[in-house]
Amino acid sequence: MGITTNRRDQTDAEIKAFENELRSRSQNSFFPNGHTTRKSEIGQEIVTLNKQLAEIAERRYKAGDVSELDYNLILVRWVAQVRNNLDLNLN
Repeated sequence: MGITTNRRDQTDAEIKAFENELRSRSQNSFFPNGHTTRKSEIGQEIVTLNKQLAEIAERRYKAGDVSELDYNLILVRWVAQVRNNLDLNLN
């Protein structure tokens, strides 16, 4: 029980760090005037962060901390973001 709790605490900390990084990158992704965004760069950063989240979810799934359904939902979100980013780059 203690090992599982420690592992869960560690992965929760990883998710919190991920959320903080995503929030920080999102806030810093706008130009000073606040009107123009760097769509392609932002999209790529989101894909990278979602990939990191998928890797964390995979470790949690293998450790038994996340259900298979939750793990698959994260993978679906990641794939959707990759597709969305490709659409942004093509337009």
